[in-house]
Amino acid sequence: MRKTVRLLTVEYDGARFDGWQAQPGRRTVQGELEKALKVLFKTRVPVVAAGRTDAGVHAAGQVATFLEPRPFPGDLAKGLNHLLPEDVSVLSAERAPKDAHARKDARRKTYRYTILNRAARPALDRGLVHWEARPLNVAAMGKEARRWIGRRDFARFGMPPFTDGTLCDVSAFRVSKTGDRLHVEITSNRFLKRMARRLAGHLAQIGWGQKDPVPLALPARGLTLLEVIY
Repeated sequence: MRKTVRLLTVEYDGARFDGWQAQPGRRTVQGELEKALKVLFKTRVPVVAAGRTDAGVHAAGQVATFLEPRPFPGDLAKGLNHLLPEDVSVLSAERAPKDAHARKDARRKTYRYTILNRAARPALDRGLVHWEARPLNVAAMGKEARRWIGRRDFARFGMPPFTDGTLCDVSAFRVSKTGDRLHVEITSNRFLKRMARRLAGHLAQIGWGQKDPVPLALPARGLTLLEVIY
């Protein structure tokens, strides 16, 4: 019997996770999903994500695929959410074409880095934003962001080893402000390790007037994988 490919859309709060990828003895998003799937299907079910998020990074639209060992007689998303911890939620669990693959089929991803820019430290959403008390020049940050749009070498913003090279095609890079929150959003065909956080750190230094920014990865808690584009 041909197995069905399932495509999951997942959101998670990365604060208490050691990233997406399953690792022995560590709490990971992949590990929690596979644990829940094993309960439902009574066998190990490997899950592949569109991209591996680092420890502490959040997701609003992570995508993952797996082969369904047997037809599930009900609402799979509801069944998974009944078993998953409260900081992971499956938004949908669709049946997909037989050759669907979350990582190989992904064309682009969009990440958002959120900076709370005010004098007072955060209390309510301290786990979801990076606090910066110094005033930031949003216009200067936006101008610098636009300079990095296109196919460019992002080695200075990545973390080796660079097994697939350092060229990335950034199709959108913008900075916006809503109230006291700055949102740095970047869409690219691929991301080097720490690239999104280092680009956010680069813009933050530009924003507070530093002329020669140094490599700086802002904390993981401010970063969210917004969307995977196919």
